[in-house]
Amino acid sequence: MKRALTIAALVMLGLGVRVAESHGSAGTSLASVHRDGSSAPRAPRHVTHPKATITAPRAVGSERPSIRMAITVDDLPGGGPEVGGYTHARIVREIIATLQAHHVKHAVGFVVGSMLEGQPERRAALDAWVQAGYEVGNHTFSHDKIEELGLDGYMKDILANRELVDELAKRVGQHREFFRFPYLEEGRTEHERKTLARFLAAQHYTVARVSVCFNDTDWADPYLRCLQKGDDSALQTLRQSYLDNAMAYLKWSVVAAREVFGHSIPQVLLVHPNVPAAQNLDALLTAYEQAGVRFVSLEEALTEPAYTASYDMNGDNLFERASRRLGRPHPPELVEPAALLDLVCR
Repeated sequence: MKRALTIAALVMLGLGVRVAESHGSAGTSLASVHRDGSSAPRAPRHVTHPKATITAPRAVGSERPSIRMAITVDDLPGGGPEVGGYTHARIVREIIATLQAHHVKHAVGFVVGSMLEGQPERRAALDAWVQAGYEVGNHTFSHDKIEELGLDGYMKDILANRELVDELAKRVGQHREFFRFPYLEEGRTEHERKTLARFLAAQHYTVARVSVCFNDTDWADPYLRCLQKGDDSALQTLRQSYLDNAMAYLKWSVVAAREVFGHSIPQVLLVHPNVPAAQNLDALLTAYEQAGVRFVSLEEALTEPAYTASYDMNGDNLFERASRRLGRPHPPELVEPAALLDLVCR
């Protein structure tokens, strides 16, 4: 599935893509959506629908319908760049403070055990997370892809992470075990997908799929470069593009749910513990709240059958897999901002 550019990039390319919301039309770019993972630059993909208007069904009796949203954080304790005093522990503590300021009672952090290897100070980030009462999930030990480990190695990698995750979960007192696939890849073949589904069920894991993923890791390296250069103007541009994409993809996901599933669904947001999140999560959640978002637990969000259905399809995200299985189109294909962000502060 192709992805969206930032608003600035769309203006540069003259693409005029717009989304009409249920409470009125709002011109915006369609946001970047991609598997979670590395912030390495990628070449932009081509837009196949250069001009499109997507209209969500109009809500009855409400100008701004409520959008339920669960918040999840991948790659705890954090493996991205540290800069300007932003250690991983500080990043996670600032994310926690923002969640608490917005009265987010439930959030799930997906842990990668290998990120502690040779970095014992990062344990403080995990301690802070569970001390705040937030839940944890298994994100594999190494965060490697299935193709790199092989199917058996991948399952062993999941088990290798259990001791750490189970110990943290016990401290929180959580009663449900969550798993999230690195890069949101559930298997390359039918055999891999079905084998992993059976394995995770036997391990009592609930797979935590994602609906709002604006590929926030793409901003981590540009932030590092601009902070090191002290380029405040570029940092402001990065902040705005980060927020623009986060907001636009929420709108995209609301429309996609109605097009693919025929009804609205609770949204599941994915962010990562990096400097952009530490600096912008407050503004992001404020914008979401102003758009009608109210925060719920991941457990509540996953009661929506769209998240637990067996699609047995390849795809970059929930909507693409469901679209292929159900034969219902998702919104127009888009492009990513990664290659443009890679040019900032060079």
